[in-house]
Amino acid sequence: NNALKIKIESGDVGGLAVKGGSVSISEIVSDKDGEVKIDLKLEGPVSSVFSYIAKDPINMNSESFGFKPADSKGSVSFDIGITFPAIRDLLAEQVDVVAKGTVTDALLPGVVRGMS
Repeated sequence: NNALKIKIESGDVGGLAVKGGSVSISEIVSDKDGEVKIDLKLEGPVSSVFSYIAKDPINMNSESFGFKPADSKGSVSFDIGITFPAIRDLLAEQVDVVAKGTVTDALLPGVVRGMS
């Protein structure tokens, strides 16, 4: 087998609790370009999601949101899958991110004028 597979039991990503996941890298011992797949189950406050994506490399600041991320409330539970080629000069366009989950008790002040 020419792959590395890692099981993740728990952890933290930007204030979000990792409740399980995996990392796999294909073509570890090969001249071919491999592929990296990261699958995580994440839970935590909505504000942590906005704080995380406001930083590099995503750089969605509060002006992009239309509200102050620190003022957001609620919780999230989602699965995220990230896939990209295992190459030296990786471009942002080569990274595929898929997220599916649930937001509960959300409060995003200022998203709709006059409402919270």
